[in-house]
Amino acid sequence: MILLSICDNADLLSAIKLANSVVDIFKIAVPILLILSIWFSIMGAKKTNNSELIKDAKKSAIFKVIAAVLIFIVPMIFNLTFKSDKYSECLSGVNDKNIAISYSDKVSYLAFVAYEENDSEKLKQSEEYQNKINDIKQAFEVKELIVNVRKSKNKRDYEYAFNLVKKIDDENIRKPLFDELSGINKTIFSNIDEVSSNGYVSNEFGLSYFNQCDVRWGSHVINKTSKLTSTMCTSGDAYASLAMIVSGYNDSEVTPISVFEEIKNNSGYSSMNIGDLHNNEIVGKLNIKSELLFGVNSGSEAETYKKVDKALKSAKTVIVLVPGNYIVLIPGRNGSITLFDSVYSSRNGNYSNLSTLKDKLKVTGKNSDKFIYAVAYSRLDY
Repeated sequence: MILLSICDNADLLSAIKLANSVVDIFKIAVPILLILSIWFSIMGAKKTNNSELIKDAKKSAIFKVIAAVLIFIVPMIFNLTFKSDKYSECLSGVNDKNIAISYSDKVSYLAFVAYEENDSEKLKQSEEYQNKINDIKQAFEVKELIVNVRKSKNKRDYEYAFNLVKKIDDENIRKPLFDELSGINKTIFSNIDEVSSNGYVSNEFGLSYFNQCDVRWGSHVINKTSKLTSTMCTSGDAYASLAMIVSGYNDSEVTPISVFEEIKNNSGYSSMNIGDLHNNEIVGKLNIKSELLFGVNSGSEAETYKKVDKALKSAKTVIVLVPGNYIVLIPGRNGSITLFDSVYSSRNGNYSNLSTLKDKLKVTGKNSDKFIYAVAYSRLDY
């Protein structure tokens, strides 16, 4: 019964999973250390030319070899011997799925008891176990995303996975996923231009182009919590986009960092909220005024494109949120449009109209041409 309760106890299963991981490391690390110890002992003895020391070293080496072999194979023999035993399978085969099932069973039991006995403490425990289940489910989704990110090397997939990990409360589940994502961070962002001039396109308003991963500001921290640190390179597309807009209306030098500092000082928040882009009390400090064209997911696709097109034909620059990041649209001659993208500079260019620009956005992924949110800008005194 004791073993059976262990197999049904989610907290103990989590501890057993950790212990199994430690044992796996131990099985590999200890034999390697013993072999290194043998090598150093024998080499040290040979340098002394002392036959007794060499003999002792060789004798010691035999015991160390035996110990290394035993450490490596004894757990394997044990698992094979008791493979058919359901308790051994439970203890040696612990994984996230087993743990999730155990937590689920525990939630159902505690919720039932809490209801029957009107016990608020058991109800609280039930909610805690449910949170554990949610974390494990989130972890499964993130692991699948990480596989896709390694294949696609797509920044959007990476950021989606990163944001999902942020929602996981359990540090033991969250940290390994963060570590795995951090390991592929450089691979993802190495595909993005590091120098702003690489993506510059001549435009009617004289806007500068700012790549958010430019070496001058890419590593600048824009938000830091106990769970993650965001930099201009990972999350600064709004600041870089607004800096491009400001550069066309101001003679003074502007950078994504200066825009970040200005917004932080005037909004009272440590990072930008989506509403700050059309808050004239905030953007007015940058000598520009804004007009909200449409909010998040409001209006049909035809309506949103019509509003953006009208703003551009009224000689206003526009920041648009498309799936993944913000982009800047600049009106040109004869209805042409210049696109600046702080993330994917390969999109940058002059387009004859909004329709051809939409086709360019489509190439980068499913629904990537959808306009989610848009703000038009003009000079403050215009």
